Amino acid sequence: MIQTVATRPGWWSELDVAIVDLDGTLHPDEEFVATHLEHLADETDPVTGPALIDEVHRVLQRRHPVPLGSLYDPARDEVRPNGLRGDPSTTAWNGEPVLDARSWPEHVIYLGDPWQVIRAVAFHHRVPLHAQQAAFVRTRELMNDPATPLPRGGDARVAAELFAGFGLRMLVSNTPPSLAEPLVHRLGVDDAFDEIRLGADKPAGLAAVLANLVDGAGMAPHRIVCAGDNLRNDIAPARQVGCRTVFVDPLGIAAPDDADLVVRRLTDLERGPGQRAYPPRPTVS
Repeated sequence: MIQTVATRPGWWSELDVAIVDLDGTLHPDEEFVATHLEHLADETDPVTGPALIDEVHRVLQRRHPVPLGSLYDPARDEVRPNGLRGDPSTTAWNGEPVLDARSWPEHVIYLGDPWQVIRAVAFHHRVPLHAQQAAFVRTRELMNDPATPLPRGGDARVAAELFAGFGLRMLVSNTPPSLAEPLVHRLGVDDAFDEIRLGADKPAGLAAVLANLVDGAGMAPHRIVCAGDNLRNDIAPARQVGCRTVFVDPLGIAAPDDADLVVRRLTDLERGPGQRAYPPRPTVS
């Protein structure tokens, strides 16, 4: 169940390091999901495009055999409906049980956010990878265009203020630098982080960052918080080493013990008394 949190929890005062995701976390980007889906449909044929759009909507609206939070193997077109929660039961895309389920590869798709839902449906419809990449680039270039309004762009600066005063603030995103750097600049959060890592290859990339902090630098895990909107990429690696976690869950897929804190938006965590705010910035159009 999604929690709306008015103030930060008591353990927030113990934190010294923040690792924050960009898309869907620092910047609520749902307005661009439909745009991306349209671009992807444009990259396909007149039959596949409408079918792809319809199927994505049915998954997001929970009217599809493939549930949110599941794992998908494009090579076998098979699904693990329970996703990260340990039950290895496997089904076909249509929900039919697969009785001869085999071990799963490491590189699967976790349907934990709208972008990954679109990606899984695209693979199911055998949309070529180059077409998927072209649609993604078109969408990101539109987001980066100063002429394109960012309806919730101002939320990023507000969310960044939550981590003011931390000893180390890192922005870690899987989006390639060429597509993410212009958005970071548009959002006005360039100076809100001590380090920005783009094209980070999470979840493995986040696990490596945490290993450097905990094993390499000797930082206490409970003084590190990871915030993100994808349980597999942003939350699971942090929980494995004992870090605090904030799961941004607009889809409402979280179980009670999936993260230390579950919020619909990062900005649900209001700035507490005495926390330093950043200087005012121009409103993002």
